[in-house]
Amino acid sequence: HHARAVRRALFALVAIITSSAACDLPQATLPTTPSPSTVTETFAGSFTQTGAVVHPFAVATFGTVDVRLTSVGPLGTMGLGVGIGSWDGTTCTTTTTSNPDARSGAIALSGSIVAGQYCARVFDSGNVPVDWTVTYTVQVAHP
Repeated sequence: HHARAVRRALFALVAIITSSAACDLPQATLPTTPSPSTVTETFAGSFTQTGAVVHPFAVATFGTVDVRLTSVGPLGTMGLGVGIGSWDGTTCTTTTTSNPDARSGAIALSGSIVAGQYCARVFDSGNVPVDWTVTYTVQVAHP
């Protein structure tokens, strides 16, 4: 009996503290949709003059996508083309979402994106000399 009486008294005390504390605290407004977490995928590849490489990726929910070259070789200052397109499992269809002069260390593309299958395309936009093989690393940050 004594243990039950102590539990009831503690329960009543917690209820009083909780209800009085709730009255004194300002009400917080919670966001209706949580911010999606960001996934950063890193892809590497190489190509020669007029070449291109495609890297498929999947987006889980609406959010922001950022595409950035993180390295270019053998000449780190060379501009390469970077684009985002839709991916059907075989083909990367890029539209006008591209940057023909993306540079290592800077965001090449940024914008809103919806859930779906996409591809990042890195390509020679006219800067790769004959007989060169360009290597690169590209990061795609998305929800």
